[in-house]
Amino acid sequence: DWGNVDRALKDASIALGYGWCEDHNAPEGTGASPYAINSRAGMRVSTNDGYLEPARGRKNLQIVGNALVSSFSFEGNRPHVSGVQVEVDGRHFSPRATREVLLCAGAIHSPAVLQRSGIGPAALLKSLGIGVMADLPVGENLLDHPMMPLYLHLRDEARVGTMMHRHTNCCLRYSSGLGGAGENDMIVIAGNLVSLGGGDTSKGRLVVSVYQAFSQGTVRIVATDPKRDPAIEERMLSDERDLVRMRDGVRRLRELGRHESVRAITTRVEYGSTGCSIEDDLTPREVDDWMFDECSDAQHASGTCRMGGHDEKTSVVDPDCRVIGVSGLRVIDASVMPEVVRANTHLSTVMIAEKMADRLKAGA
Repeated sequence: DWGNVDRALKDASIALGYGWCEDHNAPEGTGASPYAINSRAGMRVSTNDGYLEPARGRKNLQIVGNALVSSFSFEGNRPHVSGVQVEVDGRHFSPRATREVLLCAGAIHSPAVLQRSGIGPAALLKSLGIGVMADLPVGENLLDHPMMPLYLHLRDEARVGTMMHRHTNCCLRYSSGLGGAGENDMIVIAGNLVSLGGGDTSKGRLVVSVYQAFSQGTVRIVATDPKRDPAIEERMLSDERDLVRMRDGVRRLRELGRHESVRAITTRVEYGSTGCSIEDDLTPREVDDWMFDECSDAQHASGTCRMGGHDEKTSVVDPDCRVIGVSGLRVIDASVMPEVVRANTHLSTVMIAEKMADRLKAGA
């Protein structure tokens, strides 16, 4: 059920020479395309829905909710993980692992659990009074996809009828040719409504994102208390290669927003939340100020437990997801990605889990 913003992006993209491609996930997926979403009957299919719920009745599976893992248990003074320290509904438990512990808490909380357990940058751990079990760059290399929006004030007849309408059906992938990036390093995504602040069907949006991002941030715990969230510094656009391509992306986004297909469904198009119309020219300094003020992530955090060789100083896990310098422990989630993929991270994360499930069953 395509919305008017979807159709406007498709028409503007083709008219401006980007072309059309039926599958944006295909290797040749350049140009405007339908945007694939793993949904069924209008509901997103999560890994819980796709994997955990169908297995809930298995005798060899026990699911414990409201469980907060504070740290790992070690075998004596050796760097061998033998279990976890966990709080469940106010009670503390120390379950032991019969084979290995698999950490799958994502690119924000996997590094936090590791750091609280003494696995991470030695200087950070010592500053919090945590004994160092393994000095590794845990929490470094935080990656995501920087995004910049245009907000579309939609004409009455161009609006969707409900907040339940699918938010997007169309995207535009293109190669910037800038900053030494590879093919399809950029993406523009249509938005048929705005979900922020409780939602608004009177507005739509067009968003440009750097899909091959080089800027690196950090995730660092600020206390040993697992109830305290870690400090996150994304450092979006801190790498000049990302900044150059986002400047170009904003220029292209404005060109799309001023195309007649977008004009036909809008009364006004603004540079994000600035309140300024895209009909007004911004100076290069004003564009940069806007980008640094409003650049957001795509909720595609990855890279904080980077996979690599044992001899690489940037590595946290090896190609089998084993934590380097520690036995009995693997990390299996988006945090192991050495680079953020030029796509939504969901399918790549599922692929990592599927691949490691096969290797674990094979005794790797």
